[in-house]
Amino acid sequence: MINWFALKPYWLKGGMIGFIGGIFLSVLSFLCLSSLEVGGEGFTGLVCLVFILPGALFIFVFSFIDFSNATLVTWMMQIPHLIFWFLVGGIVGWVIGKIKKKSS
Repeated sequence: MINWFALKPYWLKGGMIGFIGGIFLSVLSFLCLSSLEVGGEGFTGLVCLVFILPGALFIFVFSFIDFSNATLVTWMMQIPHLIFWFLVGGIVGWVIGKIKKKSS
C-alpha cells in the first residue's frame, strides 16, 4: 500500500490527503450541527461554520434552487466541500512537488 502511494505524483497525493481531511471535516460538521439541534450555544454555530464553509458557499451561490429538503441540502453541501478540499490538497501537493523538483 505504501509503495502504491509513493508512486503517485505530489498533486495527487495532496489531493487524496485533502479529500480524506475533507471527509474528516464533514464528519465534524455533522457532529457539530447535530449538537446545535440538541441545544448548543450561539458560539458553537460559528465553529460549525468553519467546518462547512465551502459547502455553505455553494448553497449561497445556488440560492435560486429550492432547498426545502434539509437532507438534500446536507448532502449537496458535502459534495463541493470534498471537491474543495481535494483541490486545496492538490494545489499544495503541486507546489511541494515543484519545490522538491527544483531542489533536486
